[in-house]
Amino acid sequence: MQDFSLSNTEYGSLYAAVTLCSSLSLSYFGELMDRSDFQKISLLIAGGLGLSALGMAFTEDLVILALVLFTLRLFGQGLSNLHAQTLMAKAFTNNRGKALALSNVGQPIGEAILPLLLVQPMLHNFDWQSSWLLNALLIFIIFPALILYLGKNFHAENKVVRTKSKNKAFRRLQILKDPAFFLLIPTAVANAFLLTAIFFNIQYIVEEKSWAPALVGTGFLCFGLTRALIGLYSGSLIDRFSEFDLVKFYLTPLILALCSLLIPIPQAGIYLFFVFCGISVGFSTNLFTSIWTEIYGTKNLGSIKGLAGTVAVLSTALSPPIIGWMMDQAWSLKQIVYAMLVYLAISYLLLLKHPRISILHSDS
Repeated sequence: MQDFSLSNTEYGSLYAAVTLCSSLSLSYFGELMDRSDFQKISLLIAGGLGLSALGMAFTEDLVILALVLFTLRLFGQGLSNLHAQTLMAKAFTNNRGKALALSNVGQPIGEAILPLLLVQPMLHNFDWQSSWLLNALLIFIIFPALILYLGKNFHAENKVVRTKSKNKAFRRLQILKDPAFFLLIPTAVANAFLLTAIFFNIQYIVEEKSWAPALVGTGFLCFGLTRALIGLYSGSLIDRFSEFDLVKFYLTPLILALCSLLIPIPQAGIYLFFVFCGISVGFSTNLFTSIWTEIYGTKNLGSIKGLAGTVAVLSTALSPPIIGWMMDQAWSLKQIVYAMLVYLAISYLLLLKHPRISILHSDS
C-alpha cells in the first residue's frame, strides 16, 4: 500500500470494487466452461493466474494494480473454485458428494499451510515484487504439468452424466425467470451474507462479549479445521441422503452460532461460535452444488454456479454496510443477532415453498 500511496480505506475500497467486478464475470466464464474442453479451460485459468501474479511483480501504476487485482480475484478464488466444483459435479454421479468434498478441501488446507510454508519464507527473504515473481514461476511450471498429466485420460465433456432430476437442461435466462431459483437463493447465500458481516466486525463482537482478543486467532483456526473436516464428511452424507432432505437442516449450525452470541458463556465460548460457523460453511458449497445439479442438470452447470456465485459475492458487499448502519444507529449486539435470525427464519420459510423441498417424500 505504501508503494502506491494508498490508505487502508482506499486499498480496501479498491479490493472490494475489483471483487465485485470479478463476481459479475463468473456467470460468463461459467458458460464458457459448459461449452469448452475442460483441459483448455484449466490451462486458461492457470495461465490467467500466472500472468496476474507476474503482473503484480512488475506493476507500478494504480490503474494496472486495479486490473491485476481484478484478474487475481477472477482466475484465483473465483474461477479456480468454480471450475473444480463444476467439473466434479459433471464427472461424477453416484459419488458426486465425495468428489465435491475432495475438490473443495484444497482451499481451506491451502489457507492454513501456504502462508507458513510459502508466503512467509518468501517475504522474509525477498521483497514483495520478487515474491510475486516466484509465485508466477511456480504457477507456470507446476499447474500446466499437472493439468496435462492428470487430464490426459479424462474428458468430462464426453461423459454421459445423468441426475435423478427429470428436468431438461436450463439456461441462465431460463433460471432468472424461474421463481423457484429465488426461493433457494436466501438460504444459499446465508453464510456469505451473514458471516461476512460478522467477521468484518469481529472486533466489535469481541468487545461486546468481553472475549480476549488473543482468542480470535485460534478461533479462526478452529473455524478452518472444522470447515475442512465437515466439508469432507458432508460428501458422504450427500451421497447417502437426498440433497433436499439435508438442506432442510442446513441452517441449523448457523442458527446455533448466532444463538451462542446471545447467551453469557465463558471465554472459551468463542470456540463454540467458530466451530458452528465452520460446520455451516463446510456444508454449504458441496450441498448447493449438488442441489443445482439435481434441479437444473449438468449441461449448463458452470453458468448456473457462476450466477449463484455472483449473487453470493454481491451479498457480501451489502452486509457489512447494513450491519455498520445498525451499529451507527446504536443497535445492541443482541438486536443485530435477532435481525439475523429473522433473516434466517424468512429464508427457511421460502425454502420450504420450493417444489422440490415440499415433495420430499416422493423425491427421495
